[in-house]
Amino acid sequence: MKKADTVLHLSKAQKVELDRQMRYINFVSRQGFLSTPSCDGVCALFDATALLLNVQYTHEQLHAMLDNIHDNSSQAVFVRRYYDFLVSLLADDTDENFDESRIVEFYQQLFELSGSDSKQSAHRAPDFVLMRRGAVERMFYTTSSELSEWVEWLLVRSEEVYLLDDIAIFLYHFVRESTFRQGREELMHLLMLLLLRRAGCRWISMCAPAIIMAENRVDYRRALYGNNEAGDGLTNWVVYFVKVVYEAARRFSAAHAPVLPPTSASHKTTLNSRQRAILDYIAKNQPVGLAAIVQSLRKESVNTIKKDLLRMRQLGFIATDGVLKGTVYYAI
Repeated sequence: MKKADTVLHLSKAQKVELDRQMRYINFVSRQGFLSTPSCDGVCALFDATALLLNVQYTHEQLHAMLDNIHDNSSQAVFVRRYYDFLVSLLADDTDENFDESRIVEFYQQLFELSGSDSKQSAHRAPDFVLMRRGAVERMFYTTSSELSEWVEWLLVRSEEVYLLDDIAIFLYHFVRESTFRQGREELMHLLMLLLLRRAGCRWISMCAPAIIMAENRVDYRRALYGNNEAGDGLTNWVVYFVKVVYEAARRFSAAHAPVLPPTSASHKTTLNSRQRAILDYIAKNQPVGLAAIVQSLRKESVNTIKKDLLRMRQLGFIATDGVLKGTVYYAI
């Protein structure tokens, strides 16, 4: 593994934005949300993943395979197995251990390979539902020092404060360089869930990044498979990946934010118009510091805004991270 394989070519603005997004993701993750996804939530993630992988079956056909447990065709069995993987990875009691043997175990279970089968190239990959259209390759896995090195690299890096960019780097190289010759992208989406939960993003059970990725498949495929001749392919993927996870965290947070009381002439609201403006600015730009908030409300004094922020914290509309001049604000 070359050190250059992990170097990001970020502009100053990109570094600032990446740091802002990861601080917010970490903030949401520290709130301690633990919730088992609903059946509808898992189905939405399954549909999104299938869409990203350009499956050859319609939504109706996919869910017919899920529902018909008596359908023992290879396609139907694989669909149900992949769905079960998603359920187990999103469960609150999921075993989140991660190493090379775990990856091989996932691969073997996903394709129902024995230990010997997984190391041979004589087995053609069945035309399963989540294989890309027209792919005619042989499926095999051989233990590689490269994969072991990438796993070890990620485990060491996971001790640092920000892990999201490291997860993105690992997934990028796994898809583009691993010795899994078939099903790498299918497996990547499972590893994505495992690693994000391992990094503390347990809220993905309610809002998984793949659902947002599926909203624009062109951006997803361009980021993951875009031309790397200029040396910025990895950078583009990391920026894209963190942005998607940030958007998922933002949507989850918005869905669980306290409801503002209604505004009416006969009802005195909890927040006045100035405080609502501050809350709106924080929600759109979080995390933000005091200086940025003051600049956005130029007509108001610093002391007035400080009092508003204190009042909003007491009411549970915002939270803070950091101390003194390093304090930043988040909408809850």
